[in-house]
Amino acid sequence: MRKHYGLNDKAIQFFTVHAVADQEHTAMASEIIAKHADNERQQELVRDAARHMVRYKIAKFEGIYNAYA
Repeated sequence: MRKHYGLNDKAIQFFTVHAVADQEHTAMASEIIAKHADNERQQELVRDAARHMVRYKIAKFEGIYNAYA
């Protein structure tokens, strides 16, 4: 990240900490979804929401990148 994006130590620390937290949050969310989305319709709604959230997340990071590029 330092070499390719020119990030400083503080920025690298931010992404390192959040990478761990994201893994923990993903595991928790997976457990909750598995427990509560117990039919095909609910599972499809979860998949649709996940697709939208991925698009939003990518757009957010593209916006951040473009703001500093």
